[in-house]
Amino acid sequence: MVFQEKIVTSLKNQREKWINDFSEDGFIGHTHFLEISLISLYNRLMNLLNVDAEQFRANGVVLALGDFGRGFIGPYQRVPILFLKTDTCKLQDDWLREIINPLEEAGWKIDYEVLTDTEVIKRVDRDCQFLQEVASARYLSGNRSLLDKLELKLYEWFEANREFYIQNFRAKWSDPSRFQLGPEPWLEPDIIDFPGGLGDLRNLRAALAVLGCTTLDDAITSGLLFREDADELRKIEKFYLRIMNVLFARNSHSCKLEYGLQEEVAKLFGYAPRMGFSEVENFMRDLYVSFQAVRRALTIFWGLVRSEKERSLDERELEKGILLASGELRVNFDEYNLLDPASFVKIFRIAADHKATVSAETLRHLRACRNVLETSAGDRAVLIEFMAMMESDSNDVRTLRLFHDMELLSSIIPEWKGIVGLVQHDLFHAYPFDEHALRTVAEVKKVLNGHYDSEERELTVVASRISYPGLLYLAALLHDIGKSGGSGHAIKGGEMIPTISQRLGLLPVESDFIQFLVANHTLLMDSASMRDVGDEEMLANCALSVGDLVKLDHLLVMTFADLKATGPRAFQKWEQSPIIFLHERLSRILEKGEPSPALIAERLEQMKMVVQQRVSDLMDESEVASQLAEVDPRYLLSMEPAEIAQHLRMEWDLFHGDEPVVWEVRRQERGWVVTIVSEMLPWLLFKAAGLMTLHDIDIVAAQIFLKKNNVVVLIFNCMSRNLGKEPDWNEVREELIKLLEHKFALDYRLSKHFREARQVGPVERNGRESRIVVDNDSSEAFTILEVYTYDRPGLLYTITKTLADFGIRVYVAKISTRGDQVADVFYVRDHLGRKLTDSELIEELKNAVKYWLDECEYWH
Repeated sequence: MVFQEKIVTSLKNQREKWINDFSEDGFIGHTHFLEISLISLYNRLMNLLNVDAEQFRANGVVLALGDFGRGFIGPYQRVPILFLKTDTCKLQDDWLREIINPLEEAGWKIDYEVLTDTEVIKRVDRDCQFLQEVASARYLSGNRSLLDKLELKLYEWFEANREFYIQNFRAKWSDPSRFQLGPEPWLEPDIIDFPGGLGDLRNLRAALAVLGCTTLDDAITSGLLFREDADELRKIEKFYLRIMNVLFARNSHSCKLEYGLQEEVAKLFGYAPRMGFSEVENFMRDLYVSFQAVRRALTIFWGLVRSEKERSLDERELEKGILLASGELRVNFDEYNLLDPASFVKIFRIAADHKATVSAETLRHLRACRNVLETSAGDRAVLIEFMAMMESDSNDVRTLRLFHDMELLSSIIPEWKGIVGLVQHDLFHAYPFDEHALRTVAEVKKVLNGHYDSEERELTVVASRISYPGLLYLAALLHDIGKSGGSGHAIKGGEMIPTISQRLGLLPVESDFIQFLVANHTLLMDSASMRDVGDEEMLANCALSVGDLVKLDHLLVMTFADLKATGPRAFQKWEQSPIIFLHERLSRILEKGEPSPALIAERLEQMKMVVQQRVSDLMDESEVASQLAEVDPRYLLSMEPAEIAQHLRMEWDLFHGDEPVVWEVRRQERGWVVTIVSEMLPWLLFKAAGLMTLHDIDIVAAQIFLKKNNVVVLIFNCMSRNLGKEPDWNEVREELIKLLEHKFALDYRLSKHFREARQVGPVERNGRESRIVVDNDSSEAFTILEVYTYDRPGLLYTITKTLADFGIRVYVAKISTRGDQVADVFYVRDHLGRKLTDSELIEELKNAVKYWLDECEYWH
């Protein structure tokens, strides 16, 4: 017993050397040590049993299976072992425990089986995972001839059942549901189950065994894999296993690479910041590129190993050398000229025309000859075929995606390589930028094809005016091409377009149009979410930047597609920001010219007539005119007549009722709109915002309109942090009244609420500080204060409370969220109604806001 304890202690000490080493060398060293330990324990068993060693060894063999069999296993994986025995072997389980127990007590998880070769065949027949592991069986100790005999039996079994196995493996690979992934699996990929993950590599190895290929080198000899692909697959397999072991070390046996673990894995693997991208962004890029490389190799592999039953003989020739059968395009390269780059792309255009895929044999040939595409610079015929392919493609851009997956897109647009697999590590951007770009093209196609007609009627009407979508597809594909250069991607992308256009053979007018769309693809989103859409000066500048209605319509469609393809958090910006309203305002300006006082007056008169009709039961025409004279024109220009009429009704109730506030809560598709009408108090905005925070209500947008009669209209767009639970609006209203009557201690309530929830602590900024920008140039009437920081409950309360300390009045507040980062924009004036121009005041304001955001405790 003492000797056994010494063995366990020794094994445990040796294992300790490997448990924190996630390098390739560490895994190789760990695997070798595990082999030696098993062999030593096996030999020790023979000594303990005091039996004839030769006879004992002749009746059994110890085999390493799975990753252990392939010679690369980490200390946190289960270790699969097979004790293969003869029918006459008297091997007992308590004997085997002499081998297994010391290893398990030292920390390894051992999965072992004791089977005869006949039992192995039966097990393989019903257990696909066991088949995958046995396919990589490797000799450790014992009678080697037993392994030879097993391999022969397996070969005969596979030969007899090859058709069945190949069909099953192919069905797993080609299941469409595996590839139709939403944002969550992309943000937190499963190393085994993600398309192109470790599970697909294990299926590949099992399929190769069924086909009689013992190694990847055999697959190269058989023409099923390229040499470069096989070498890459070996590296990727090791990369996956290293990641998986970190996950096992942190999360038991989950293979899901959770968002919060990604940075830790990147640092463990020695990644460093490079080219403006963080460690985790470089690591995740390598991971996504690996997934893509596996999918590329296996797309061809599984196409090549189709069973004869799946092949159709009913081919018809579409053009000389191009044949179509059962939705698959095949090229006879003896008859088809591939020396012409345009003919190369034409294959995919014809596939798109017929909604067909391209055969594996054809793809293999095209990949081998893809250098032909690199000679296409300036060849407009290539451009025409490529644009036609995108126009004919399905809504899910299946052909364009295949063209990309085969690395052909980067052959005609080398800049594309810069965004392949590239990520921005936040919860806002769900997909790598190449995947996002493909999805953006798909969303553009859906919009143009009327897919969103019922949900987005106005957008669909605008899209119907786009008569030639080719340039829009190309702009959508390239809109984030500047991401490879880091921040300021829209401008950088625009600067890259002339070079790309020249290589593609675009005409100057086409190049200018695409450059505009790429450089300005965030213009509508940023203007609607971070600027006051009632600010005529902003609108005039925005219209000047756009220039004409054609560009404006294209921008609107691309804005929707971009946000839809970024992820659900991004699409909230479309739903919560007045982008359609901004488009309508800009359309009027571009149709009639820059807004003159006469045009503004004409619009105001039209609105007054509509408002008058809606409140005629409360006030006459002169009273309505008097009421509207109390407000700034930007209020009238940013509100719909129905909203203005409702605000007048609420104000009438305020002056004819007994309570200090009138409010309305209106449900919308996502969240609620809360409108508050009251007499203006300096602290009203921040206390109302704090009250919302107290009830776990997030304010995603806010507008403040102050009338000359000192009545204020507050409009909050809200969402509840308690998903599926509606706030108790009656309780919120009662507490708001208590606030106005000075009967409610808000700071005390907030501190108590969040401390009880244990949600108080220092802000986690990942090394980034909040940034405060004071802009006195963009608006003639207001100072625009921009606050960039990390999201947290009570953020609007914290900022507006600080502004109130300076006597600063907020007229518009725009809250824009990207993942865990927020850009809050405020249109402000000082207590005398002037812009903020005092440099000392501005510096103090910046320091105060920054202190409360970055250096003190906060509620979260």
